[in-house]
Amino acid sequence: MDEQGALGYVKKVLHSLVVSSAARMTIEKLQRDYRREEGCTIPFQKLGYRDIESFLRSIPETIVVRGRGPVAEVFAVATAKSAHIQNMVKSQKKPSGRKLTRQKPRFFYDSERSDLVFINESNRKDPEPIRKENTTDKVVESFKNLTLNSDKCELQNEICDFDKEEGIKDPWTCMVEKNKSPELPTTLLNNDLPQQDSPVELLLEPISQLNPQLDPKPIEEIAKQESFFDYESSDDGSEDSAIPAYALDHRVLNVDYPVDAVRSDFRLPQRDTDAILSPYQRIEVQLVKVDNPHIFNFWIHDDQLDDYRAMNRNMQTFYNSQDGDRFTLPLCLITTDHLCVVQSSKSPIWERARVVRYRPDNVRKMIEVELLDTGELVSVGHKEVKFLLKEFAQLPPQCLSGRLAFVTPWKGTTWSAEAVNYFFKLVCYRRLYAKIEAIKDGTAYLVLVDPQTVAPIKNLNKTLINSGWARRCYSA
Repeated sequence: MDEQGALGYVKKVLHSLVVSSAARMTIEKLQRDYRREEGCTIPFQKLGYRDIESFLRSIPETIVVRGRGPVAEVFAVATAKSAHIQNMVKSQKKPSGRKLTRQKPRFFYDSERSDLVFINESNRKDPEPIRKENTTDKVVESFKNLTLNSDKCELQNEICDFDKEEGIKDPWTCMVEKNKSPELPTTLLNNDLPQQDSPVELLLEPISQLNPQLDPKPIEEIAKQESFFDYESSDDGSEDSAIPAYALDHRVLNVDYPVDAVRSDFRLPQRDTDAILSPYQRIEVQLVKVDNPHIFNFWIHDDQLDDYRAMNRNMQTFYNSQDGDRFTLPLCLITTDHLCVVQSSKSPIWERARVVRYRPDNVRKMIEVELLDTGELVSVGHKEVKFLLKEFAQLPPQCLSGRLAFVTPWKGTTWSAEAVNYFFKLVCYRRLYAKIEAIKDGTAYLVLVDPQTVAPIKNLNKTLINSGWARRCYSA
């Protein structure tokens, strides 16, 4: 299929998707619907456009774009064939946001008091208060009516039985221990007995004395005990009973990170520009982000870039699989500087990123992130943010900071939009050679050369000066 045929087919699909949608259509939603219907992303790059927004704005006879960014609204241009379809979609009943109220039943009866009686209700009685008796008087009265026998064991058994009964009534009264003769003062009872009978000595224990084993703790000592909430265990634990590191985080305890995912405080290793580059060195580079001729990021084509491309291929395979769906980063864990993997609306490629800004009260749940390997700032939906696995966090960010040497803006200190666009066309999607003139504050001052250009001047610094958008500066 030629380019015109492919463009016409894409325009028809996009127009039908926008017309058939009753909800609000945005650029981001249009990309998802296209990918679901066609099985691939919108081929704007094959049609010669840098991003999806510029492509949609180039077909105003089919689609009209209002706004900027991935949340810009998209409207379909009405045609004679699609006018009736648009009217039918607009007339569809939209679900209301009102809450359903519970309706009152049609048949109801007045409530009456039930005549059911519980089984234990008639026999239930209020507990009687415990009355304390004078145990001393009771003991004296009981011994007055006591009939003494010569058998000592029989009398001792009666006393033990009496002590047991008193112990049940008064828990603080100590009882005579079994199989042990108490060493207490003796008392002789009933002095009017006949002399021929041997007197019986009763060994009694004062009732007012308390058993030290049943002695309760003083109230002052209980009040001094440490509070339960201030208690701290002194047990340091062991390695066998310790909680694994991946099951806890310093902020959350009920949400577990995946075993192989990095935490919120993890940082990638950094590349030292002074250690990698040196003045007057010649390298092969590729510019990946261009703000103006004095601010851009570039890659160095070396062995580490080959390792990064192999890692990137493994990343695409993993996060595009079904296992990648369970690695979505929850909103409660998204914080500033948290490392993650995102898929922006501009490209279907998964890239390593760092959270720059996120507002929990944002209605659309958009998250602003910085792509670590290009330095570009993008906004993505929260469903497109995944955990970054440790195997994909071993290489440092690939982009380095650079600027053109020996050039300065034609007027003033800022670059015009025309100069930036002209410079972007010179360097975009090309592998260039660069000579390092100086290194300052981590930024490399470069002289770029395009070996594949057909222009007579291959030095891009001179080309920009000759175009009239820049002037020569005699210091790097």
